[in-house]
Amino acid sequence: MAENGVKTVNIDLSSTVDELLGNKAGDTTRIAIQNLIQLILTSILDENSTLEFLHSNTVYSQVSGGSAPKTMNFFDPATGWSATGGSDPELTNDERGFVQVALDKIGLGNDVWGTPGLRGRYSTASHRNGLSYGTYSHTAVHDCGATGTGGTADGAGSFTGNPFDPDNVLYAFWAYLAKNYGKNNLLTAEKSLCSGEEHIGHGRASVLNGYKNRTGKREQERILVEGVPTLVPVDLRLIDFKLPENRTRDIVISTEGIGNVADGFVCEATGENGGTGSVAKGRYVRAHDNQLMGSGINEGSPLTAEPDRVGLGSNVTKPTIEATPGPGTTEGLGEIIARIADESGSKALKFVSWNEVERIGFVPYQANSGGGTSWGMKVRQMILGVIADTWSFDYNGVPSLMPSEGSVNRIGSDATRIGFIFTDNIWSTNAVNVTSDITAKKIVRDVTKDELAPWGKIKTKSYYLRDGDTRKMYGYIAQEIISAYEDAGLNALHTGVVTMGENGKYAVNYSMCETLRSEYLDQKIQELEAV
Repeated sequence: MAENGVKTVNIDLSSTVDELLGNKAGDTTRIAIQNLIQLILTSILDENSTLEFLHSNTVYSQVSGGSAPKTMNFFDPATGWSATGGSDPELTNDERGFVQVALDKIGLGNDVWGTPGLRGRYSTASHRNGLSYGTYSHTAVHDCGATGTGGTADGAGSFTGNPFDPDNVLYAFWAYLAKNYGKNNLLTAEKSLCSGEEHIGHGRASVLNGYKNRTGKREQERILVEGVPTLVPVDLRLIDFKLPENRTRDIVISTEGIGNVADGFVCEATGENGGTGSVAKGRYVRAHDNQLMGSGINEGSPLTAEPDRVGLGSNVTKPTIEATPGPGTTEGLGEIIARIADESGSKALKFVSWNEVERIGFVPYQANSGGGTSWGMKVRQMILGVIADTWSFDYNGVPSLMPSEGSVNRIGSDATRIGFIFTDNIWSTNAVNVTSDITAKKIVRDVTKDELAPWGKIKTKSYYLRDGDTRKMYGYIAQEIISAYEDAGLNALHTGVVTMGENGKYAVNYSMCETLRSEYLDQKIQELEAV
């Protein structure tokens, strides 16, 4: 038969070899002779002839529609295209419709091996129904398509290139050298690698591995909005890609972004402009111009982070550990963010032994029971084999509190006070030093006799602490100081002598008390000396 001036000759090699050999040769020998005859015949063809070699002794199961596939071992000298296997008159297992969309756009029918216009130059197809349309392309197994130059689609229902615009040379080179292995994958990005199932890969030099991952910028769908063609974002992963019978959908695929990696289960590596170097590894991870590893909660609540960050988390939507970007200088540094859910010990930043025994931990806690605006940090320590919330740090094996240096530091509060403070010698270099520079004070004047009057009534008491040991203590009673000030027409709480803690208990500033009492006694002595 002749088509477009090209003469096509059908030769049944299987029957020819059977007639020559009868039952004298096995299957291996028969196939070898068939291939030799095919090679000889194709080598002597002129440029206006093609051969189709049929292998009638090959048995295929019937497909839907009741028509058997075309069995072929075929070389097209006009294009350098070759195929080995079977081709159905209609596609049967193109589950996502990738190949069918491409065939509809090309408009030459659905017989992928029997139509010369569907044979890419210097391309190969093996097994069944492979659309090797792009130059240097290759398809294998069944119902795969490759429209990109040098692209490979190997598996079931996978596609390398852009099925919505297979004849556009730009799309051909976007999928240049792209390698696609697996089931129902769409790979449009040049020099990319894909393996697994249900992937959508865009963006140059991207890598996808696992299940239902994606890379690159999202697609756009051209629809009519008030009669005007308009592009709107569309996620091919979240919709049923199998198109309706009218096949009117027009998807515009973007391939922006370089070096994105999506590895795992339902992971996404994208960016504002396709993303560059975005990495998503794990389960339900969505990296957007950043690098993330771990797991989100589900497909609708993935693990995410701000751009340019590196994060790690498990069953969360924000990374538990996160590195923020630095200034981009050789000596610049970023920050580490640790997210701990609440104040329970199980949510602490913990240091544990190999057998998961907690040794020490840091626990954030709400410092007041009101609006929750005040928070602090507890230290959980193992003391004699028991974990307890403490306020101490260890120094050379001795529990100690060592605040950092600075202009202002606080040890304790009105509500939570330090029980005992020990020092080697109050008069030594270890003594407590209090800022007393004139530049740190204002409205400085002498203490009046009225301010000293209450100290003629305040007495030193002996007592035992209710929560202390058995030793006798000496000091003042806060209520007696308040009463003495009231008798003198003063309010002790308006000074720093007596304070009220959040726990409802009074506290006394002993250094201030002794300063005032000493001044009171000095003035009494001066009065006596004058008499």
